[in-house]
Order: sequence, then structure tokens, then C-alpha cells
Amino acid sequence: QIEDQLRELTTTNTELRDAKERLVLSEKLATVGTLAAGVAHEIGNPMAVLQGYAELLREKDLEENQRVEYAIAVEQAVQKVSTIIRDLLEFARPVDQSDDTCDVQIAIQRAMNLVAHQPSFRAIEMTLDSSEEPLFAQINGGRLEQVLLNLLLNASHASPKGSTVTIKAEDVRTHV
Repeated sequence: QIEDQLRELTTTNTELRDAKERLVLSEKLATVGTLAAGVAHEIGNPMAVLQGYAELLREKDLEENQRVEYAIAVEQAVQKVSTIIRDLLEFARPVDQSDDTCDVQIAIQRAMNLVAHQPSFRAIEMTLDSSEEPLFAQINGGRLEQVLLNLLLNASHASPKGSTVTIKAEDVRTHV
């Protein structure tokens, strides 16, 4: 009877762990959807720049210095789009379950980079109040980033234009 109960508990624990992982993924995908809307808007500007300069580069009587200037503007626009997409893809990656220690500073910076493209942050300043030194904590980096991202999005919706959202991180003996 005890063996049957133990098997049942083991099965239930496995099912709970699987359900928790599905819930975390579901929350992450919902956040990615919100971010994607902001990213699509943010990518629109550099794409318009690319289109305009591509048209200008086709002109036959273009001077060499103008051609170089336009080519540099095209490179900068492509770099901006690449950075936005890389940040979003980095966030959307599955969380490595074995990673239970992270640099809190990196998780904060990644979350800040992701929300910086959101329309709700256009009139809100974000600051990070922290030391330059890494701050390691016993937590999964991807999950911490998800929590920070949700907090930042909530802060942007609750803050009036012209506000400053500050994240403060510090090492306090036994915790960050």
C-alpha cells in the first residue's frame, strides 16, 4: 500500500512539474506577444530608413561621398534591426533548468533592453542603480528576466509620461 502511494505521489509530482513548466512557457509566450507588437513598431522606423536609402543609392549621378554616407546609414539601420531581433530571440529561448545561478545585472540589462522598444517606454526613462560589479544570485537567469520584464511592463503602464522607472540592485550580505 505504501509503495502504491509512493508511486502515485511520484506521478503527481512529475505531472505538477510538467504543468508548472507549461505555465511558465505560456506566460513567456504571452510576454513575447506583447514584446513583438512593440518590436514590430520599432523595426518599422529602420525599415523605412533602409527603403529610403536604397532608393537614393540607385541614383546614377550620386557622388561617392554621398554613396558612402548612405551606405553607413543603411548599415546602422540594419544593426538596429538585428539588435532588436537578437534581444527578442534571446528572451524567447527555452530556459535552461540547470542554470540556477545568474548575474542579476545581466538579467536586469536584458529585461531593460527588451522593454526599451515598447511604445509605453517612449516617454518614460529607465535607470539602473547598481554597482559595476557582478551580482550573483541563486536563481535561474531566464526566470528572473521574465519577472523583471513583467515588472517593467507593469511599471510603464502605471507611470505617467515623464516618469523615471529605476531598478536598484545591491549585494546585502546574504542576498541580492
